[in-house]
Amino acid sequence: MRNRVTQKHIAKAANVSVNTVSLALNGSKRISEDTRTAIIRTAEEMNYIPNQIARSLVKRRSQMVGVLLTELRNPIFMEIAQQIERNLFALGFSMILMTTDKNPESEAKSIDFLISHQVDGILMFPALNYNFEKIRKIRNTGIPIIFLSAGEHDTPTDAVFVNRIKGAYKATLHLARLGHRRIAFILDGMTPNGEKLLGYKLALQEMDIPFDPELVVTTRQVGYRQGYDAAGYLVNLHQPTAILGSRDSVALGALRWCRQQGMRVPEDMAIVGYDGVEFSQYAEVPLTTVLYNVEEVARCSVNLMFQLLDSRNLMSSLTPVKMEIEPELAIRESCGMSKRKGNTKP
Repeated sequence: MRNRVTQKHIAKAANVSVNTVSLALNGSKRISEDTRTAIIRTAEEMNYIPNQIARSLVKRRSQMVGVLLTELRNPIFMEIAQQIERNLFALGFSMILMTTDKNPESEAKSIDFLISHQVDGILMFPALNYNFEKIRKIRNTGIPIIFLSAGEHDTPTDAVFVNRIKGAYKATLHLARLGHRRIAFILDGMTPNGEKLLGYKLALQEMDIPFDPELVVTTRQVGYRQGYDAAGYLVNLHQPTAILGSRDSVALGALRWCRQQGMRVPEDMAIVGYDGVEFSQYAEVPLTTVLYNVEEVARCSVNLMFQLLDSRNLMSSLTPVKMEIEPELAIRESCGMSKRKGNTKP
């Protein structure tokens, strides 16, 4: 088995010193362009791969960032992880991806694992607030930890987030302005949905619509089947004219149930989802949904990470930054009808 190619091997092959090789590979201007080009060519021919651990000891950075997701079933989480990786890679950093399954103990262990592997910082979706004090202490040591949600609340660290209260508020308000007064809300039981429920209630209050707890259903799991079953329960027992789903998959399940019963969407039932996953716009009836701006969350969180790394010695004295990203409502065919106008398109 061939040994790993080192800078010493390159120096011998190029007939220069190890120090000269190091200068060339690090882009130093202390050597001539011809020498640097020759050394880099030799390194490529020998399939040299830099020793990242050794580099991190010199630069005092591992050039690795941990990313903690609560689950992998949510396509938005996968999209944001991929976009974060692209942004990091463009800056010469790599990513360690882990999941917590929304379990606080798993979250604590994952954080410890990432810190023990010398990551420069962590981007994460927190699992409730059980580890907030632990996260606060880590931030105060100069290791950035940035939340990708929960920024609507008092958090122990910096956050880049799409405001879920505003997202549900905008979706509900849109339905209410179309004339709907019996707006059901299907909440998936796998995600903390307190913020979305609050936004829903605020919109009802603004439109003078009484809150009816019987129109709010929380499923045990999350997915198309849960939305499908919940829609059947709501329509048969409580007769809503509109349904808001806490995720697109839930809303699409509800849409499927309505269509199978011969109901017209949106004439008989208006439906709105949440997250803006790509396939929502290609449903049988394209789904109106609250968009989660993946690109903006990834860009802002990575940029904030690097800003904090440049001031890590001062982090304990810095107030956590909150960067709120305004949610947008993509209005499509699934709720394009006005109840006030006799079910005609506006």
